Amino acid sequence: MPQALEMSFHEASHVPSLESALDIGIGAAFRARGGEAPENFWHDMIFFTAGTATRVVLAERGQPGYRHYGELGVYLRGERWKAQLPLLEQHWRPFVESGSGDAAERARALAAIAEGLQ
Repeated sequence: MPQALEMSFHEASHVPSLESALDIGIGAAFRARGGEAPENFWHDMIFFTAGTATRVVLAERGQPGYRHYGELGVYLRGERWKAQLPLLEQHWRPFVESGSGDAAERARALAAIAEGLQ
């Protein structure tokens, strides 16, 4: 079941070495624009990242069209997703899909998202 793979990846993303790095990057991007990230934005990004990465992996293995957990209901909850989701799709999804670990690319994507949410 692909959702189990995605949720395993999501939960594994909560280890300090991954979660802290993401939270630090998000905080820096928002502070550079004189603001703060929305509450729990780091967790929203983990949801989106895990789903996007799962979609990529499944497509590479001959299973295209995966709809990640967020698309099955999470993204319909709360007003915050109306603002966040288009920015995540536009700026974060390409970064995740690229498989790049480049810190500068990650910072640019986060900066664009922070700019859009300010």
